[in-house]
Amino acid sequence: MATGHRSLETQGMASSSVADDAAVFAARAEALARPVADAATAGDGSWLRFRLGRETYAIATRWVVGVARPRELVAVPGTPERLLGVVNVRGQLLPVFDLRRVFGVQARGIDDMGRLLLLGARNRPELGVFADEVEGRRDGVAAQADAATAPADPCLSGIAADGTLIIDGQALLADPRFVMEDAA
Repeated sequence: MATGHRSLETQGMASSSVADDAAVFAARAEALARPVADAATAGDGSWLRFRLGRETYAIATRWVVGVARPRELVAVPGTPERLLGVVNVRGQLLPVFDLRRVFGVQARGIDDMGRLLLLGARNRPELGVFADEVEGRRDGVAAQADAATAPADPCLSGIAADGTLIIDGQALLADPRFVMEDAA
């Protein structure tokens, strides 16, 4: 599991310490300090393209653990709108986030075309994100990402020549917006 992420089962048992927070911020600072072109071309050159509203996004397949239908998504009362709910994946409860709300994309409802992207490091899912439609795997999507037009969001590392927005998987997994902590 990436630094700073806790399974939903342990969130209630463990509170965030200053050392944990410092590690999360250090990892995020390291990811953000990389040149944008490096972030856009990192990985094995294989990318998963998907749509959020009318926008096309891509993330390196090394961060994608699986793709599934968003079945049995359970809403969690009192959480931010970006958290759609939780889902049980092979006995592990995973938070599912709506990137449309995070990136400011006009959201439509969840329908049969939508998919749940399971993201994580070392082939272990850490969280899910909802995609309106998965276009499929492609090689070299981000090879021509323009560092000069990097989007302002720290999880986006560039824009490819065809307008595809490139998601930095490491930055997304380390982003505090995708960690749900107990207030207590």
